[in-house]
Amino acid sequence: MNRLPLAILALTLCLATPAHPQGCDQCREAVGQTPIRTQTAYRQAIAVLVLAGASVFTAAVVTLRRYR
Repeated sequence: MNRLPLAILALTLCLATPAHPQGCDQCREAVGQTPIRTQTAYRQAIAVLVLAGASVFTAAVVTLRRYR
């Protein structure tokens, strides 16, 4: 098994610079001034968006590995 692609991936992940989302402080300020129920709704929405993105990524990886 050729380990070069895995080594390249590991090196890329180790050398990647962190990406910080835009407006994080703005969102924190805006949400911080809302009622607790609204803050809870925002947290739940973030979890749903993370789950959706992770499922699309997982489906793509599974599909690519299956038809490789």
